[in-house]
Amino acid sequence: MPPPTGWAELGLITCGGRFDLARHSYADNLVVFGVLPAGYQLRDLIFTSS
Repeated sequence: MPPPTGWAELGLITCGGRFDLARHSYADNLVVFGVLPAGYQLRDLIFTSS
């Protein structure tokens, strides 16, 4: 992952694809990276149920 930039960032690495029983591992990795757009604050994205 890139070094911290001072922006609100999120990085996620997880397993994906089919599970190979012989190797005891998944076929793929899934890498997701996101940055909160300028002008937004984290509180703008917090959802509450009524």
